[in-house]
Amino acid sequence: MLRPPGPGIRFVQYSLPLLAAAQTSGVLFADVFFLSPGHALIGGGFCFVLHGATAIYPRLRFVCALGAGFFLGAFCLTASIDSDSSTFLGLSEDAVVEATVCDGPSSSKSHVFLKLCSATRVPGPGSLNPAPDFSHLPNIAVRARTGEAEGLRLMQLKRGQRVRSYLRLSRIEGLRNPGGRDAWRQARRQGIGVNGRLLNAALVVRLPEFDEFSWASPGPVEWIRRTRSRAAGLLLNSVDSLRIESGGALMAALALGDRSGLSRSAQESFSRLGVSHLLAVSGLHMALLVGFSYRAVFWVSRMWVGSRPYRDRRQLALACAVVLAAGYSVWAGFGVPVQRSLILFFATWVIWLSHRRPPMGQALTLAFVVILLFSPSALFELGMQLSFVATAGLLFAARFSERERLASAGSFGMTFTQGIRASSVAIALTAPLIVQAGLPLSPSGLLFNVIAIPWVTFILLPLALVGSVLVLIPGGLAESTVFFMKWLLGWTMEVARVVSDEWPLVPLYGFLNWPVFVFLLGMAFLVVWVPRTVRSVTLCFCVLGWVASLPVIHLTGVMPRIVMLDVAQGDAVLVQGRSGIVLVDGGRAFEAGGDMGRSVVAPALRALGVNNLAAVVASHSDIDHRGGLPYILENFPVAELWLPDVPDGKGAFKSIRELAEKHGITIRLLAQGDPDRVVGDLRFKTLWPMRSASEDSVNENSLVLRVEIAGRRVLLTGDIGERSEWALFDQGLDLRADVLKVAHHGSARSSTNSFIRAVNPEVALVSASCAGLSGLPSPLTLQRLEKADVSVWWTGRAGAVEVSFEPNLEVAGSIRVSGWGGHRICPAAESSIGGELARTLPLALP
Repeated sequence: MLRPPGPGIRFVQYSLPLLAAAQTSGVLFADVFFLSPGHALIGGGFCFVLHGATAIYPRLRFVCALGAGFFLGAFCLTASIDSDSSTFLGLSEDAVVEATVCDGPSSSKSHVFLKLCSATRVPGPGSLNPAPDFSHLPNIAVRARTGEAEGLRLMQLKRGQRVRSYLRLSRIEGLRNPGGRDAWRQARRQGIGVNGRLLNAALVVRLPEFDEFSWASPGPVEWIRRTRSRAAGLLLNSVDSLRIESGGALMAALALGDRSGLSRSAQESFSRLGVSHLLAVSGLHMALLVGFSYRAVFWVSRMWVGSRPYRDRRQLALACAVVLAAGYSVWAGFGVPVQRSLILFFATWVIWLSHRRPPMGQALTLAFVVILLFSPSALFELGMQLSFVATAGLLFAARFSERERLASAGSFGMTFTQGIRASSVAIALTAPLIVQAGLPLSPSGLLFNVIAIPWVTFILLPLALVGSVLVLIPGGLAESTVFFMKWLLGWTMEVARVVSDEWPLVPLYGFLNWPVFVFLLGMAFLVVWVPRTVRSVTLCFCVLGWVASLPVIHLTGVMPRIVMLDVAQGDAVLVQGRSGIVLVDGGRAFEAGGDMGRSVVAPALRALGVNNLAAVVASHSDIDHRGGLPYILENFPVAELWLPDVPDGKGAFKSIRELAEKHGITIRLLAQGDPDRVVGDLRFKTLWPMRSASEDSVNENSLVLRVEIAGRRVLLTGDIGERSEWALFDQGLDLRADVLKVAHHGSARSSTNSFIRAVNPEVALVSASCAGLSGLPSPLTLQRLEKADVSVWWTGRAGAVEVSFEPNLEVAGSIRVSGWGGHRICPAAESSIGGELARTLPLALP
């Protein structure tokens, strides 16, 4: 019989949450103020000594314990951060590197990833200096494309091996935009200081003297990981129909935690329905597995043990269930939700062995503390935050709804009622975190969760777990069974897609300041606290309604304004007037999947308060300009789509035309001589191309628009080159503008001296990466602009650039959001100066 908590347990009940809070504060402090491991050790040691010297002062001892927890959290984070990150000061460097594989390899549908530690430069053909001052390098994140020779070579490496490779090293410098995140800080939290790209698959040498590490030899854990990889490969590499293939991808996601096979459209369908959390391996999977194994072992042990005491069978069954859960945690990828669940089950088992009833929530707090000890960077992951917040809310809600549960015990309505209450609690508690992260929140999530959770829990999840094992068994019966399971899961994917496409769903977006965030959390806790399901659901809808009505916070600047977003090698310019908003280009799309419209432009638009667009413009058909526009057309209300009226022989605009027709967006083809287009307080005049333009050059046929905004002029030039600039100049058009969007990312074959004089801008905006890809922007172009006394703002150097027009013309530089830095040092492709100068010398003359 379980006894109530004793004095020791009661002390833990109150002290453990405070220690967890102190540890969390230490992690946050170290992340913001870059505390060194040595300083954290000194502070922790001082608190430890003071704790021992104040035995007669219990409260002071407890304060010292909290201080020790604070410095412990700081030390855990700083120890995981690479201390050599300051030794790599170059922008980019080719080098021969010796390092140890400390994490990976892991693969997705597009890339193979690997983490190298204990890295050093060695003399070789890629080293500029055979005897560098700093031989040590920070930890390196190596990436290669899946399926290519470099990716296949990385997949052959194993954890613990010492390798020598020829890499192109580059600084971690993410894009800086409103609504964006600091890529450098995120990599730093993971202990990564440098990016690396494998230049040649043949130049990877495994050093045999390091192959005999005992910890690198295959063991039970490594065997489970390899078997899991094999099972995932068999599930994902299906040669059957598309529906069967999608079923295999869903089976791998549910059973193995491998979502690499799920298409982006499939994941978006689950997200719009508000059930994307079901795609992640979580405590639901662990609870189902532990419950089944506990019942099975208990039934078998009852047959063997006979008349022995009941508790012996129960403890044996629980022990076997915990061991099985540990094996499954490795099988499922050992993510944070799995770690949390495993620690919860283990802590419950240990407390149960002491014959005491575990205090509510203490096992969850212990799981939080343990995870922060070994992986402090997980604190900053949205998945961990949502997992712990939702679980804690469900635990407390179960306590407060005890009377309702007892009153309706034994009825079918009890299960349905508790399911609705659990969904409302989870949605209300996680809504502030989701919205704060800039992600969409589905208003219909409560309804679809009530339907989807039982279907996934009792049908799909057991099928996925069994199928992930059967797929490893050869034979016709096993293959036929797995085929049927894939077919059923594939139909589930199809239903989710159809419902998400046909159901009138409007995802909720918003950005919260701290007072609103705290207010929403308070309302969410009311959802947990009220004992009745009807009240919980009502308050949950109040939370969603509040999110839907949130006023958007404009981050900086005065409107009207122009914001050139930092999209690396590409263009995305927002023209934002008082009553009209137009987006010109949407950044790049990538061959491996994904685009700048999804990852950069959409979050920036929402952060800038843009809920709809009067027009979206594709200046020309290059992928670095139109690639992100499909996502914008799909997810924002757009009135018109403007395209250049030139031949589209390759059909590059076909996809965005079809999207525009699907959503009822008016398509307008623009060319020189068209009437001015008035959008609110904005006036657009089309200067180029001519309708008689040929198809020989996509860049030369770019749309050139002159925008009149607040009495000022902005010239948007797309990617036109010297030929189009001379044509505009020869036609005697009025090219004068206060702001010039420099053509073709600052190419030396654009922005001639004559064109710059004709425009006579005060400010020039250049959209190009800091690394100077393809030699852009050219140093010659920057020199011409500086010689003309033009203030040059380059997104790679300054981040997103805002130009506001009231009361006076001013450039605000980077729009400041948390984590953004100042100006970067970006050498403008100095290695290409000689070649560019030889080819463009006539352009540099008056």
